[in-house]
Amino acid sequence: MLENGKVIAVSDETVTVRVSRREECSKCGMCGMKKNSSNIDFIAKKEEFRQLENGDIVQIEIVKDFKFTGYLLVFLVPLILIGLGLIIGYILKSELYSILLSILLVVVWLPILKLIDKKMSLISGATCTVKSVITTAIQGDEDDGNSN
Repeated sequence: MLENGKVIAVSDETVTVRVSRREECSKCGMCGMKKNSSNIDFIAKKEEFRQLENGDIVQIEIVKDFKFTGYLLVFLVPLILIGLGLIIGYILKSELYSILLSILLVVVWLPILKLIDKKMSLISGATCTVKSVITTAIQGDEDDGNSN
């Protein structure tokens, strides 16, 4: 999927590109843009475009969709943990233990899920790459000045 956006932050190997929401975003859902948000930030590898600066308009390619993995981590793993708590409670022959253990396992999973989400955002950032530079910040300023 190719998207155009504005560079808002630059580091040694990556850039942060802000992409504005379009009408098609509500149908696709590949990038995970929420319904109420007007834009989403992607971390993209610069590759051969080393001279990017804040304000440049670039085209990025989003290679991988982590939506399915996210669904597994958010829904399937807690269900497995609840089942595990119920099984352990059944083995201990205590309904109270099974309920408490299930809740405890899900509560312990939430901070782990936050850490995984941070790592996934770094990984997903590595799957976006800058494909082309549409305009540079300097060109954009010059164009604005010449449109009198």
